[in-house]
This record gives sequence, structure tokens and C-alpha cells, in this order.
Amino acid sequence: MAHSPFSPTEKFLKWVEFAAEHPDLDELNLPYHQIGLLSYYCLDVIFASLGIAAAMIAVVAIVVRCILRRMAGLVVPEKIKTP
Repeated sequence: MAHSPFSPTEKFLKWVEFAAEHPDLDELNLPYHQIGLLSYYCLDVIFASLGIAAAMIAVVAIVVRCILRRMAGLVVPEKIKTP
């Protein structure tokens, strides 16, 4: 830092002056007003993650239920035919 040609204060002042001289530069403005609500809040990523998590929970629940049924011997017995 001691060997840099400009001090942090000089750099800051230079950029503030540049922004003041050129207020309508699109490069300095964030494009939040140009993107939709879905992209702004990353709702597509959130919904996809929630869907994957729900599918994984459902698969785990089904597997656990099958394992518990087999362990408990709750397999449905065949009906005995009466003559």
C-alpha cells in the first residue's frame, strides 16, 4: 500500500468526481429495474431447490415405510379360500 501511486483518498475522490461529471452512465447503475421479480429474488432457484428437497423427503419416507412394514411383518397375507 505504501508504494501505490495514489492514496485511497485520492482514488475515492477521483471516482466521486467522475460519477458527478457523468451521472447518466449505465455502467454505474444497477439493472434491478430491468429484471423481473422471479430473477430478482432468485425464486426459480428457490422453487427448484424446494421441489428437489420435497422429492427426496418423499422417497426417504416411502423407503422407510417399506422397511418398517417388512420388519414388523405387516405384509398383507393371502386370503384363505373357504370351501
